Amino acid sequence: MADKATTNGSGNADATRGLPYYEKLRKDLRATLEKKRLLDKNMQVLEDQIFRQESSYLEDTPAGNIIKGFDNYVKGTSTAPSASAATNPGTATRRKGQVLDADRLFSKSSVSYQRDISPGPKGVDA
Repeated sequence: MADKATTNGSGNADATRGLPYYEKLRKDLRATLEKKRLLDKNMQVLEDQIFRQESSYLEDTPAGNIIKGFDNYVKGTSTAPSASAATNPGTATRRKGQVLDADRLFSKSSVSYQRDISPGPKGVDA
């Protein structure tokens, strides 16, 4: 019985708060939504920065990196021009490797980061 009286008492208190309480909640909600938008924007900037740095790293280290391993790096494959460059031009001219989406460990670790790699106009939903 005492539980019902307590419940009814607090229910009436909520009902009598009225318009000022509602306006305060709206103000708090707007502030919270604005804070969320700012955090989402900051997160997008950080994710883009991670994507660019990851791309740079993977392109600059095709011989050995933390994703593919360092086997080619340890084997001594050279990217410096040498006398053998005429017979094997691939080793001297190949500086940057192709980056596969499967190699993007850091970019793909974010659930919210979705990179649209398909060509076409931006802003059009497929």
